[in-house]
Amino acid sequence: MVNEPNFNIEKRQEIARSLGFLTASELAILGGVKVTTIEAWRKRRQGPKYVQFGNEPLYPINGVKEFLDEMYSAIEGVKESARRHRVRAVL
Repeated sequence: MVNEPNFNIEKRQEIARSLGFLTASELAILGGVKVTTIEAWRKRRQGPKYVQFGNEPLYPINGVKEFLDEMYSAIEGVKESARRHRVRAVL
């Protein structure tokens, strides 16, 4: 007999992915963080956009990509700012 809770989790993930969404546990795996971290981001309105569907949040894959792009842009902006300050110090 199939272990029902695990089967339901896997089925939910499969359906969510087919619709273009990630579950919180999949997002946690992607980010290398715990699901509780994802929950904390949500409570603080940080992290990727999500939609509450039933009792569980779903994260649109495009929203996750946008969030990662924003993080990348912020990092690049800090690097560029640091480069400008080094150049000024040399001049």
